[in-house]
Amino acid sequence: MKLKKSFVFAFIPITKQGINVMSKKLILVMGIAFSLSACQHSSNDTSITEVAKASYDAFAVGDMEAWAATQAEDVRWRMPKGFPYGGDYVGPQAVMEGVFSPIGKLWPDFKVEALHFHAAGNVVFIETRMTAGGKTSAAVHKGVIVDGKFAEFQAFDDTGFMMRHAGNGGAGK
Repeated sequence: MKLKKSFVFAFIPITKQGINVMSKKLILVMGIAFSLSACQHSSNDTSITEVAKASYDAFAVGDMEAWAATQAEDVRWRMPKGFPYGGDYVGPQAVMEGVFSPIGKLWPDFKVEALHFHAAGNVVFIETRMTAGGKTSAAVHKGVIVDGKFAEFQAFDDTGFMMRHAGNGGAGK
């Protein structure tokens, strides 16, 4: 698997206040993951990427039934603690009620655009651009795909930036 030199740096959320410190953990996690799997590129990477893409595509058009079909019944979602809905959720219904519902209330204009997918083994990292409160922020998400469905999902979002723009219709800094 060949990566661009700028790959890791694309994940560092940049705001007017500078580079977000939380990216240090992300860089470490990604470095370890890609080091361990660098020589394991396979045709399975394509199917892993296709599952992740189908999930993001369904979410983008609001098709929650199609989105839920990409998640294992016992999928484990981990959201950053800086959000009111931060924590762990098990199962698609828990995610829809505990994560997606509050997101819709905090940011009526919320959308997430998957820019790039990077698969290694059954792990996929997704570079995203999120719009919330009229502002955009870069983030990365990590998924573990088992038997063609998300078994695990973890978001590495810039919670400070996102929460500064919650509920203000884009009127923030």
